[in-house]
Amino acid sequence: MRSLLGATLALTVSLHAHAVTIASVSPQGEVAQVRQITVKFSAPVVPFGDLRLPDPMSVSCDGTAPAGSGRWANDRAWLYDFREALPPGTRCTLKARPEWKPSSGTLTGPTDYAFSTG
Repeated sequence: MRSLLGATLALTVSLHAHAVTIASVSPQGEVAQVRQITVKFSAPVVPFGDLRLPDPMSVSCDGTAPAGSGRWANDRAWLYDFREALPPGTRCTLKARPEWKPSSGTLTGPTDYAFSTG
């Protein structure tokens, strides 16, 4: 019984050790000017130095938002750059792509975010 309890505890700790969360997203709420979105993860999610990896988030904006593209800044930070600043009255949402997975572990916690330009 003691070994079963120990194995269960070790598995639980192991699963939590490999859980990755979105540590921060900027911007959020209502902001005046937006040219870039930053998503930071709680642990490395991609191999460092491989900038060709797929985007972890989808970005969708209402209205006439300029085009943009995503890129990895490092193994924990993903950036989305708009070609121009968003116009006033634009609402954007970010959602984790269901097909995207961290290089190790699983993505847990909130994965939908929103902001607007007032």
